[in-house]
Amino acid sequence: MQIKFFSIVNGQDKEYWSIKDNFMMHLERIGLKDKHELIITDTSSGNWEEEGFLDTVYHKLDMTRYYLKKGYYVFCSDLDIVFLRNPINNLKKTMVDNKYDILFQHDYGDFGDDGIYSCYCTGFYFVKPSKMTKKLFDRNVNIFKRKNKIDLPMGDRSDQKYINRKLTQKRFKPLNVGLLDKENYPNGWVWMNQKNKNVPYIVHYNCIEGGIKAKEIEMQRFNHWLV
Repeated sequence: MQIKFFSIVNGQDKEYWSIKDNFMMHLERIGLKDKHELIITDTSSGNWEEEGFLDTVYHKLDMTRYYLKKGYYVFCSDLDIVFLRNPINNLKKTMVDNKYDILFQHDYGDFGDDGIYSCYCTGFYFVKPSKMTKKLFDRNVNIFKRKNKIDLPMGDRSDQKYINRKLTQKRFKPLNVGLLDKENYPNGWVWMNQKNKNVPYIVHYNCIEGGIKAKEIEMQRFNHWLV
């Protein structure tokens, strides 16, 4: 199983680089820094839906497909994630034992009538190379039938919304998609709200209002800020 482990950072907006430095220091602590590729884009902004944001996050999907086409298992992580333990063996075992095509972290999409609901997080995923996964990460809508075209609303045009919407389509039903357990792979909402904080593999500091500075403050509060 050849694995390509990568992350994306925008190259024109240095505001996000302290988070990037913290991410890399955690990778070094657990021996993963040399196995990781940092891809610097010619884009700006790491903040939700700001100018340049969509160009940055969609580059993740393009690079995922690029490496899938080369036959790699692709492991992608956002930079607002803190690595506390090396998860690769656990990811590999979980995928093989359950015959998954993709493993996603849980995320929370919104507050609905029945409270929060889960969706697939495109900030942390592990993907097996296959014809179907290559199609999932292909953004060339010209190859799709018109009824399969993905139209996203203003204010929620993220890569995450795009992938979650595609996975509801009939043509992707054959994919075996798994969700990682919340205790070992908590998103920000789970991490802030769970009472017993064991040492997970990662903590994703998303679902936090206040932008990059708020993420840094929360990382400091839990002694996860190394910069």
